[in-house]
Amino acid sequence: MSAVYRNPSSPHIIQLRGELAKRQAGVEQRATTGATDNRAASTSSPCYQAPVQPAPDMHAHAAGSDADDPVVRPSGMPAARLRRVTDYIEAHLGEPLSVRHLAEQARMSPSHFTTLFRRSTGVSPYAYLLQCRMAKARVLLAEQALPLAEIGARLGFSSQAHFTTAFRKRFGVTPSVFRARARGSGPDGKSVM
Repeated sequence: MSAVYRNPSSPHIIQLRGELAKRQAGVEQRATTGATDNRAASTSSPCYQAPVQPAPDMHAHAAGSDADDPVVRPSGMPAARLRRVTDYIEAHLGEPLSVRHLAEQARMSPSHFTTLFRRSTGVSPYAYLLQCRMAKARVLLAEQALPLAEIGARLGFSSQAHFTTAFRKRFGVTPSVFRARARGSGPDGKSVM
């Protein structure tokens, strides 16, 4: 077999370079559009935090098989599936939610779901669930006089101690100190002012 060498300035090579440049530009545009759409799917959530922007996947295809959102976004999960999962998480904060169960909501395998969820949100499904629970805890602590044990139970924590530990780790203060500061009084109930 002999190798065929082509002149790099031949019309055929120039045409191929032009087609390759168009394809690459299309992939890059889909990557930036997809990242924007995925963020928009969950930015209304109180527990959403902006993700770290992933590198575009240069092997992405323009069309996929997802009936909800026919464009497969190389940067993560299709926006409709991501929205379905994040809405489900927010509606079921007090229930035990496994990756397998969340992957079923997105109609994906658990490993594929975890990978695409992380690309879309910048965090793992468990970290996102914990962000949602902590955001809801802050609202409940500031606006309601529920006992800490009840708030923890409503948000799916196994005990008040588990809730307090997770809250302190996330915000640097205990739930009771946070509640006191949010209401403008000290931890003993006396006014700070």
